[in-house]
Amino acid sequence: MCGLRSSVLRGDWGVRTAQLDGSHSRSTTTQQFNLQQRTRNQQQQQQQQQQQQQQQQQQQQQQQQEEQYQDQEEQQQQYRFLPPQQQQQQQQQQQQQQQQL
Repeated sequence: MCGLRSSVLRGDWGVRTAQLDGSHSRSTTTQQFNLQQRTRNQQQQQQQQQQQQQQQQQQQQQQQQEEQYQDQEEQQQQYRFLPPQQQQQQQQQQQQQQQQL
């Protein structure tokens, strides 16, 4: 925050001196530069936040996928010990779950 404040102060100071000198070119360039710096900083911060959110979403998706995979494995293990009619029902349930994904 300190760096940002000092650049804003410098911009204000530049405006005052420019009005006294009568040359506006220097003040406008410093102001524009400060504005560009500020907007760049804001854009970078927004990008970083977006990246963090994306990473969190990816991690959540991975966890969900792993949990679902474990569920499927457990169902398959149970399925081996069932009589034939129930085996078909189990398979249909699994297919429905996969379609929901």
